[in-house]
Amino acid sequence: MGALRALRARRLRVPDDLSVVVFGRRDYFDLYATDLTVVELPMPEMAATAARLLIERLESRLEPMDGGNLEPRQVILQPTLSIGASVGKP
Repeated sequence: MGALRALRARRLRVPDDLSVVVFGRRDYFDLYATDLTVVELPMPEMAATAARLLIERLESRLEPMDGGNLEPRQVILQPTLSIGASVGKP
């Protein structure tokens, strides 16, 4: 929101002069600005995945040293793009 204020202070227009894309939850940004373009992060899925991975890691530490898998893991969760009026034509 600070970026939008700074753009307005410099008399730059969104999306005519500059496009704005935010990351997070659409419902949060809807409280502050109208029709922003949002890359929505799957927060509930991120939290559930983090908890599951933590539990797996803790349980693996209870197993014998050679039985626990402590290798790093990568989990990719898909965000969604919600295009609003804050993005102009290239």
